[in-house]
Amino acid sequence: LKRLSKFESEWLRGKADPNDPLLDFYDSPQSGEPLKRNMRTVTEHCFLLGYFAFVSNDDADLEAALDIYKLRNEAEVVFKLMLGNLMKTTRVHSTQALEGLLFTTFVALSILTNLRARMKADLNGQPVCANYTIAEVFARLKKIQLIEIEGKKYLINVSGKDKKLVEALGFGGLYDSPEAALKPLMRLA
Repeated sequence: LKRLSKFESEWLRGKADPNDPLLDFYDSPQSGEPLKRNMRTVTEHCFLLGYFAFVSNDDADLEAALDIYKLRNEAEVVFKLMLGNLMKTTRVHSTQALEGLLFTTFVALSILTNLRARMKADLNGQPVCANYTIAEVFARLKKIQLIEIEGKKYLINVSGKDKKLVEALGFGGLYDSPEAALKPLMRLA
């Protein structure tokens, strides 16, 4: 349908090829006149390409429905993180332990959800999520270590890419110095 819309605008400007096979989707095309789609031909062609059904109680156009459908991946990722990584088992010895497990899982999910939202930020002209998954972000930042030699603290394994990544995620300056990296932890203490 996008190709047809583009072809129609090119046709009106006189830039479309008069022998283009897309003309088969129109009733009696006349040069310089707006094209009228033959919806039966278009529908049959779309059917032969294959399609999926999106059933909803909401009246939305195709583009809006597809945008909503794309969000399913977000929900699947969150549930996969929760069930696959955070909550491996609910086998506990007491009600308090279960409540503690659920609470820490909720906190971890909140952090992961916040991180997923932050991953929509720009990194070198693209969203962070176009270049990294959450697991890749964790793996990349997990290698960074704080060491102490003769009473002085150093950050090791910090690259320029790591600094740009955390800056894009909203934590600018975090790996500029050991003091900056320790500052968030000091607030918790």
